[in-house]
Amino acid sequence: MEEQLRSKWEELLDICFIEVQENRKVTNQRLLNLERNTSLLKQGLTSLAAQVGELEFNMGVLATTIGSKHTSGTLPSLPEINPKENCHVVQLRSRTTYQPPHAADLGSGRKEKEQGPTDFTPAADQSQGSATPLRSGSP
Repeated sequence: MEEQLRSKWEELLDICFIEVQENRKVTNQRLLNLERNTSLLKQGLTSLAAQVGELEFNMGVLATTIGSKHTSGTLPSLPEINPKENCHVVQLRSRTTYQPPHAADLGSGRKEKEQGPTDFTPAADQSQGSATPLRSGSP
């Protein structure tokens, strides 16, 4: 009987020993995975820090560029007057376009207005009608 009891204890110890060995393997594998993931996380953080550094540099360049374009005494929202000198068409939301007249056409309209009627004589001014004086009181 004692041998049977001993054999059961040995059998239980063997089972426990096998379980411990399996748990050790699983734990070691989890530890290796954790170390690998930690290494990947460190690499990712290093890469992220480098990208943030690049972003900070680019923002500095952008701020310097914007600052150099802005002159003191003017608002930064003021548009430049025709920055593309060859752009002379305006397109509305209704898709209609407006093209301003050419420079040669602008002068001809002014010359016609300047020529206008030339027979201004004092007699012609008086013939247009006389002004009636204003009266005070009731009519």
